[in-house]
Amino acid sequence: MTHVLIVDDSLLNLSLAKDILQSSGYETSEIDCGEDLQGQLEKQVPDLVLMDIQLPGMSGFDCLKLMRSDNRYAAIPVIAFTASVMQEDKQAIMDAGFNSLIEKPIGFKDFLSTIASTLQKSAS
Repeated sequence: MTHVLIVDDSLLNLSLAKDILQSSGYETSEIDCGEDLQGQLEKQVPDLVLMDIQLPGMSGFDCLKLMRSDNRYAAIPVIAFTASVMQEDKQAIMDAGFNSLIEKPIGFKDFLSTIASTLQKSAS
């Protein structure tokens, strides 16, 4: 089963993403801050990470840098999961090394298709 790690400090967003993913056949784990990322990755390496950008403490950008600097986690696809952003912010997110972007509020079909296409791209 495909495992998705959800990193979001909003319990509402975290719960919504978890419910959609689990009802679509994905296994999930969840953390609400970037400081818990390393420990969670050591417990279970996910197939994909859904990462909020605006996190307390370590930002989503900092978490991505941490993952990309560690050979064990560098190849895991990471999707930025953030509130609506301006075009230049979208470019900065992609330039930072995120594999995809999902904007909140989410659309159910777009959410799942972005997850599936990102996983497919990383597998090839």
